[in-house]
Amino acid sequence: MLSVENIHGKINQQYQQQKGEVLSQLNFTSRNNSPMLPKSSKQESDRASETNSSNNTNQPNFNQVTIVNCDVEGDQKVIKIEALQMSSSKVLLCVLSSIMTCLVFALFLRNSLRIRLKCLYNKCLVYDATHFLITNFDNSQEVVKRIQHQDKTKILFINRHMKYQYFEDDSKKAFYPVYYHQIEKQTLRDIKGIHSQGLTTQKVEAHLQKYGNCEIHIPIPTIFEYLAETLTNIFFIFQYLTVLLWVLEGYLLFAVVMIVSSVIITLINYFLLRLSLDKLKKFAKIDLRVRVIRNGVDQEIKCNDLLPGDIFFYKNDMSLPCDSMLLSGDVLVNESSLTGESLPIPKISIDQNDQQDDFFHIENMKNHILYEGTKVIQIKGQEVKGMVLRTGYASFRGSIFRAMLYPKQISFNFYRNGIYFMLILIAIGIIIYFIELKFIIDTGIATTLIIYRFFDTATWMIPPALPIFFSVCQTVSLLRMGTKKILATDPAKVVVAGDVSIMCFDKTGTLTKDSMETYGYSDHNCNKIKQSLEYESEKEKLLHKFFGSCHGVYLVNGKNLGDELDVRMLEFSQYHILPGESKDFKFQVQRNSDNSLLTIFKVWEFESSLQRMTVVIKDEQAQKLYGIVKGSPEKIYDLCDKSSINEENFKKLLNEMTNKGLRVIAFGYKEIQDKESHRDAIEQNIQFLGIFVLENKLKVDTADVIKRLQNGNILCKVISGDNLLTTIQCAKEANILPSDASRVLVCNSINDCYVQSTLEKKDPLQLLESNEEVKRFKIGITGKFLEELQNIFCKKFGDQEQKILQNLLIQSVVFSRCKPKQKAELVYLFQTVLNEKVGMIGDGANDCSAIKQADIGISFATTDASYSSPFSYSETSLDCVIKILAEGRCTLSSMIECYRYYLTVSFHKFTLACILILELSYMSSIQVIFINYFVSIPYLIMLSLSKPLEDLTPYKSISNMLDIENFFSVFGQIVLSVGQFLAHYFHLRSQSWYVQITHVADTSKFFTEGQAVTVLFLSVTFAFVVSIVAYYISYPTKQRIYQNKILFVTTLAVYIYMFFLYLLPSKSGEKFFGLDHQTVSNTHFMGMQLIIALCFGFGTILYEECIVKRYLGPHRKSLNALRKTNSLTYQNEKN
Repeated sequence: MLSVENIHGKINQQYQQQKGEVLSQLNFTSRNNSPMLPKSSKQESDRASETNSSNNTNQPNFNQVTIVNCDVEGDQKVIKIEALQMSSSKVLLCVLSSIMTCLVFALFLRNSLRIRLKCLYNKCLVYDATHFLITNFDNSQEVVKRIQHQDKTKILFINRHMKYQYFEDDSKKAFYPVYYHQIEKQTLRDIKGIHSQGLTTQKVEAHLQKYGNCEIHIPIPTIFEYLAETLTNIFFIFQYLTVLLWVLEGYLLFAVVMIVSSVIITLINYFLLRLSLDKLKKFAKIDLRVRVIRNGVDQEIKCNDLLPGDIFFYKNDMSLPCDSMLLSGDVLVNESSLTGESLPIPKISIDQNDQQDDFFHIENMKNHILYEGTKVIQIKGQEVKGMVLRTGYASFRGSIFRAMLYPKQISFNFYRNGIYFMLILIAIGIIIYFIELKFIIDTGIATTLIIYRFFDTATWMIPPALPIFFSVCQTVSLLRMGTKKILATDPAKVVVAGDVSIMCFDKTGTLTKDSMETYGYSDHNCNKIKQSLEYESEKEKLLHKFFGSCHGVYLVNGKNLGDELDVRMLEFSQYHILPGESKDFKFQVQRNSDNSLLTIFKVWEFESSLQRMTVVIKDEQAQKLYGIVKGSPEKIYDLCDKSSINEENFKKLLNEMTNKGLRVIAFGYKEIQDKESHRDAIEQNIQFLGIFVLENKLKVDTADVIKRLQNGNILCKVISGDNLLTTIQCAKEANILPSDASRVLVCNSINDCYVQSTLEKKDPLQLLESNEEVKRFKIGITGKFLEELQNIFCKKFGDQEQKILQNLLIQSVVFSRCKPKQKAELVYLFQTVLNEKVGMIGDGANDCSAIKQADIGISFATTDASYSSPFSYSETSLDCVIKILAEGRCTLSSMIECYRYYLTVSFHKFTLACILILELSYMSSIQVIFINYFVSIPYLIMLSLSKPLEDLTPYKSISNMLDIENFFSVFGQIVLSVGQFLAHYFHLRSQSWYVQITHVADTSKFFTEGQAVTVLFLSVTFAFVVSIVAYYISYPTKQRIYQNKILFVTTLAVYIYMFFLYLLPSKSGEKFFGLDHQTVSNTHFMGMQLIIALCFGFGTILYEECIVKRYLGPHRKSLNALRKTNSLTYQNEKN
């Protein structure tokens, strides 16, 4: 794929304004294994990561220790380790400081890693370390404790459930992940002999201490641990300071309610967390007994007692408790719990590998590896043995659980910009406070009360509970999706779904149905397509035999299980698999019509990276051995002897079939003499034999869903491993590509690019350099094209190449013949080069890496495939994409509403306080509790209950809180509400019976009753309710306000109650709220007060609806307008 190192500088200049960084720090893949880095970059990365730190303590990084990464870490790699030593003197000082500050210093110590590092630790050499500072792959940092070991020379620590140990040798001093790496020093030939007797008693004890039990332990905090962790969070520290301030000011009741409500919300969150972790623990648990060989003796143990190096026996229907290597026999497994793809996967023993002198490495020998969590469907052999390789969190499944327990923090501008917006309001509040300060001092109010009022300003401007309400919005959305059969595992991803602009689709099984229908076949002449078996020549008869033998279908409990393509081909051939098993061959197939019997000796399963599979068979009637290769037509064409193929007919027929959107598989063969022939020898100069064609129809709702996504301004892309023309035709039928072939550019390679309708040749690089010219076309490209482009960009990457890359990603709609890594790399390029949020949906193992790379990943699953993606849908309809994106937009809108509303009502309270200072007054505890806990907080919760629209609209909420819409919305509301409060206040002052308070008897507190308090309490309560109506976003992202019945009825009830308080106040209401009787009993005055409130209320709603939403909101800022601000032009054309 494209060389990311070379394009990185340009990308960061455009989007991050940072120069000289290495793109590998973005952690797309392992630093040393990234396919996106050219070889020179990998070598430099290796050298950089393996440079030993100096022992010179005068250097600032003398305590930095090298880390050697390994695939056992999965995505949770450690990128930096620093040795630390806890200082006894510093600890003592911290204890004294905490005591002197009544634990306030301890709270800040708990919440600031930087403070902890400075106040508790000293940098040191690795041997002197008591702790280590770990920098993880996502740049998060944490301090971990050194493990105390009996052998004092051993240096170990555990980070995110993965153990690391320090080793030294002549070439390197570094930390390594602890796993059973000794096996990698042995050849396949030696492994069986060395490990035949299993582990000895001494090794069992040593391995237990080193690797631990064979289980994935999900830590579940107790209620006290959770409270201690949560209630010492920085947000709660602010709440404690706020409560302390209220206690000092005399608002005891409000302070108690604040603390009690915070604890209740925390307990609810703990309950939800506990449910989630219990479910995860249930998924992780595997409980069974297994037969093992230890000290050369068979015995039965619990699976939790298995250790790396153990030899154990497989049995049917067992769920594997560890990653293991198959030593003997054959096994069929179902890996759907890891990949979401419910297909039988064959595993073969290591003695069937052609390269017996190769050293073992888990990445290169996946056909011998059975992963934890997969289910054994069928075993072949009397005693099928395996060796335990990895257990617990070191297993492949364990790495998935680590990723779930420690998800990468999502960078979302919504939160960061929200903080900036809040800081602006804080600055305004402080300025207003100092403007009033002289008046406050002149009134003779006590200095302590003046100080309290200053800190009150901060508590009003910084809403401490805002993160809680964001969590409520996300949780409600997850519950709603659960009712739609969508399992969502990451609440943060729901919000990101609301900002997705590009959606990528796999083809087979995603856009199309899982089932296929046989269309026909053609022999080596490629003259025509035949709908039924015909026997015109010996080669054609041979082709039919290969249909029945070159496949990955297996007979399990009397049923054919395998890829749909293979099953259909076997059925068409009229062969059937014979039951039974033998050590001498894999399986046999027979055709009843002529008793033709074929024996299959070797099967090299289909690999996406190779685009082919190979088998060795024997025709028992003819007594001949054949090596058969089946794969993509392009790959078979490359491998075959060109004299065996009619190139003109082949290309003509292939174009005809693929232009119809049909799936084409080609066959080649070679007659061989030895059934033990190696794959490389078989696949050279094979004879072309023919093609097999299948029809893979679109799902019923595919075209409709794509059209609805396009109406929602979602850019749709197809990323497939299938033939380019087949994928293009599929994209046309799905409405992703225009049906007009004159606007489709087909690019098989840099030198093979043409207009589909006229076959006119085009220079793709020259075309992509022209912004206007390239807009005429939608482009389909192959993985080969991308590889060639990488080679060009490796040599040079300047402004012109940056332009080519951007235009290519924007105008290319179909990406075909893509390997799994290329799929993930394409998603990555959409994210970085186009700076857009990207979604990916797929149904197979080939899509897992792309699904994981995407901002939101969706998979179809009927099992535990939620491991593979944050969203999994239990049905097969494509409309789950719309449901998820609609939920995302709705949730994002609700969070924006919460943010705007909470900030606005906080400023309302601040404004109210500023006006009441003129009266030396403030609201009573009951009044403060009412507007907070009976008006604003219930509204914030009810906002999250609004459901999304069924369809996507062309607009989405602007997630940037510093955007002009959000800016004018909040400040407009604030100006109007300030105007309302001042109008009410000056209307009061204009009354003949008004009495101004000019002094207080007790200078240490304000009045909490009086004319001004009554008027402004009613005014601010009315403003609170008006704000919720005005801020409700509704269309274009969610249902109208009257459709949220709880919110609508509550709002109506509060309005009615406010009318009664203004016009018909009851004595109980007066007494409860502490209202001034003379004021509320003056009907004419209160009627005018209500008219003022209604005028400003209607004005506020009209301002929001007619100015903000119409001229500043999403109706003006469609996605196309947003993209223009990024200097990227998108044309979302419809057919």
